[in-house]
Amino acid sequence: MTMVSSPSDDATSPDPLGVGAQATDNDELRKVLSSLDLSPRKRRWPLAVLGVVAGVAGTIGVQSYLDRNNDTGSELAAEQVVLATAPVETRDLLEEVEWNASLGFGETVEVTGTATGTITEAAQTGETLERGDRLAVVGDTAVVVLYGEVPPWRDLREGSTGSDVRQLEANLVALGFDTDVTVTIDDDFTYNTSLMVERWQESLGVEPTGEVQQSSLVVVRGPVSVTIAPVVGAQAGAGALATLEVQSVLAAVVNDGGGVIDSFAPPGTPVEHGTVLFELDDVPVVALTQPDAVGALVGTPGADAEALEFALRDGGFDPASEMTVDGVVTDATRAAVQRWQQSTGLPVTEVVDSSGYVLLSPVSAGSGLVVDAPLIFPGTSTSPGRVALTLSAPTMSTVIPIVVADADEFAVGMPVEVELADEALYPGVVSDIGTTVTQGAGADADPTIDITVVLTGEVSDVVAGPALVRTISSRIDGATVAPTRSLISLIEGGFAVERSEPDGTTSLLEVELGVFSDGMVEILGSNLVPGDLLVVPS
Repeated sequence: MTMVSSPSDDATSPDPLGVGAQATDNDELRKVLSSLDLSPRKRRWPLAVLGVVAGVAGTIGVQSYLDRNNDTGSELAAEQVVLATAPVETRDLLEEVEWNASLGFGETVEVTGTATGTITEAAQTGETLERGDRLAVVGDTAVVVLYGEVPPWRDLREGSTGSDVRQLEANLVALGFDTDVTVTIDDDFTYNTSLMVERWQESLGVEPTGEVQQSSLVVVRGPVSVTIAPVVGAQAGAGALATLEVQSVLAAVVNDGGGVIDSFAPPGTPVEHGTVLFELDDVPVVALTQPDAVGALVGTPGADAEALEFALRDGGFDPASEMTVDGVVTDATRAAVQRWQQSTGLPVTEVVDSSGYVLLSPVSAGSGLVVDAPLIFPGTSTSPGRVALTLSAPTMSTVIPIVVADADEFAVGMPVEVELADEALYPGVVSDIGTTVTQGAGADADPTIDITVVLTGEVSDVVAGPALVRTISSRIDGATVAPTRSLISLIEGGFAVERSEPDGTTSLLEVELGVFSDGMVEILGSNLVPGDLLVVPS
């Protein structure tokens, strides 16, 4: 960029148009910078400072204008530049706020080994483990990763009952070991379950006993990254075996009714209130948000009318607030069900079959939850209780301490943009707004609360570390904007632009500036209109 200086140090040099042609006018630059909203919250319009500098440099064109029209006879030494024109445009402007952050996995799992013996095989640090992968081999025991919420706390065999049995069955069916399609995913460890366990054990190269030892399982909520690996050759006992970081939380969607699975939502589909997850006998099975649920996935509710009423109210299907959320089915409940069925394309029966919907917690529905993978081929007949597909939500996240006064700029489910140290950009979403206020150090420090942001979409290649989180604070629709390089600083203060007229002449117009964004500036208080051509340095 070429800076232009006056040929004289005399402050009284004539300037008949009142135009300051010096691009190095520091007082003027300071005046402009002081007018920008650069508060400690890092609120800014992108490229605002760069736009000012480019605008001041744009006075080169005006210097040439003065050369041509100076009637004092004095010569101004200005470097010749090539001028061009750029149009005034209409654009939507977005105001961004940046927040410093540090990105990392949101959930760490310390694996405590219960198998004893020499570690003869182990996963490597940095390796990603998924359902069915081995974490280690300890003596004669293969320690295998399964997905779920219930930690292994006992040995399982035929006759065992409980939620840990259901979890084991769901995992082994998902891994393809129910080859005869004889296992019902429920709380009962049956003979067919033991046959499935034997097939799984044979694939691991261990004795097929049909019984599952507690020491052979590591239960996590989704794919994990190994941060501290088991040490081959070491003796394992009742102590720390490994440390894992959960990359994403997986949840199983169980088909509550038998029939033929016609189709699934494509992998990667965002799961929101009303999303069709799959079709069963040509009837859509949809996701509903349950406001007061806790956990990644509640599952199908069966006859739980109260849970359904929560979801219907939260989804806006009781606009007149006529329904009472109490589990008692009334005319108001049936009317809300009818509105929901109409909006989702379900048969309007006013009767809800629990096979037609899946209840999700609001946290999972607002945390980047997406369709992960179907576990049944379309066109396959399925029985009640079988897992139809899985949903996933990333755990790559950051917690940002926000001044309490700024908390109203955030809402759960609000989309954000996350920029990593390598300038890679990823979409994210606000998953949680804290309620605990922390008083900062020092008498003048503002109290803060924590805002949690998670990355959405594919995060397997994302490296933890420093990051910037950008939020949209406000927007201006249909703003009249001009290139910042068309701006001319005026000695008496303010800015002007040089408009190219249809007859080949130019005119100098004083303008009031709004916000700067991406090399453009909002023009206020002038008679410029979109399509006008402004003189700019080429």
